[in-house]
Amino acid sequence: MATIEKYKGFPVNYIMLTWTTPTTAGTITHTTENRINGHVDRVVIVPGTPTPVTAFTVTLTDEENVDILKGSGAACSALASTDIYPDVRVSSDLDMVVGAAGTNRSGYIKIYWSERND
Repeated sequence: MATIEKYKGFPVNYIMLTWTTPTTAGTITHTTENRINGHVDRVVIVPGTPTPVTAFTVTLTDEENVDILKGSGAACSALASTDIYPDVRVSSDLDMVVGAAGTNRSGYIKIYWSERND
């Protein structure tokens, strides 16, 4: 299960994807549902309770199947937040995949982006 919280402000917006892996698998996928049209400045991956398995993986792929995290979500900590600065322009929905997290585990991903034209 995944839920979305959105905040549109100036100059920074965010989308927060809260996730819980199913009891039958350690992987969950979800789409942001709203096109991000701007510059992704920061992504924070936060483990929840119960904590995911150590070195769980996160990818955020655009409509061309490119991971905007550039592989930096490959080994996330189960005990501390993972802070990533992808510095990438995006003009698409993003597909989130959390893998190898263990069953019935949770966390959230916060994507900070701005409508910059640089």
